[in-house]
Amino acid sequence: MNSSKIKVLCDQAVALYLAGRMDEALASVDKAISLEPDYAHAWNIHSAVLRDMKRLDEALASIDKVVALNSGSSQAWSNRCAVLQDMKRLDEALASVDKAISLQPNYADAWNNRGAVLRELKRLDEALASVDKAISLQTDYADAWNIRSAVLWDMKRLDEALASIDKVVALNTGSSQAWSNRCGVLRDMNRLDEALASVDKAISLQPNFADAWNNRGVVLRDLRRLVEAQASVDKAISLQPNYVDAWNNRGLVLRYRKRLDEALASFERAIALKPDYADAWANRGYVLSELRRPEEAVVSHSKALVIKPDI
Repeated sequence: MNSSKIKVLCDQAVALYLAGRMDEALASVDKAISLEPDYAHAWNIHSAVLRDMKRLDEALASIDKVVALNSGSSQAWSNRCAVLQDMKRLDEALASVDKAISLQPNYADAWNNRGAVLRELKRLDEALASVDKAISLQTDYADAWNIRSAVLWDMKRLDEALASIDKVVALNTGSSQAWSNRCGVLRDMNRLDEALASVDKAISLQPNFADAWNNRGVVLRDLRRLVEAQASVDKAISLQPNYVDAWNNRGLVLRYRKRLDEALASFERAIALKPDYADAWANRGYVLSELRRPEEAVVSHSKALVIKPDI
């Protein structure tokens, strides 16, 4: 075994991964694995690259290889949780991160991952306790503060959610995601001018950030600046053509502009991309009613209620 060459290949793979050159990163770590098939570190990199490439079944197989080689690795179990969370296998993700914590009780990343999974499971009090544990272990942990804000936002504790996302911004002023999330909290607080300023900051940091352009469109819609709102959601769609929420938001803007046929087409595009999107079905129903197509409207509303009875 040429350990020096293997290390170089792994280091190269990590550098390529961080540069976003995923195919090359995968090729490099594959070479390392071919030289030493039982090198857990290489398999861990392999899983991380595949996860970012959205090849989740393969990513899980790779992290399972790490666990098989080193079942006592808390990091491997926590990374396994992250892959399973991406696969929406949330109960298994929770079991994996709990294993990580049992191996290393003061592992901040694992507590943070646990909070993220519990949030998706709608177990919000437990999620908050987990991210608070992560923060108690690492007070400047920006991602934990970000998840804390999201959990509090879900709990409608908006002042606390804003304080947490402000902490993220203080720790990382260059985070476009944090500024965009701050916009969402401020919008729910009906502080629309501040929300717009936050999302504009996000876009200034990352001009091709589709989520931020979509959020900007939502805020401008609330401000009834409808032409600008449409331009923003159209920008989001140009960056990410299959962006379901942006198509739904485009429909809402066009409905407010009384361009009903175009609004209908946008809602139908959202439904084509996500057939179980209850809000889009409901919005389609409203537009059909306004177009005086009542029978079709009834079908749309009924579909929305089947998908989401409490809509």
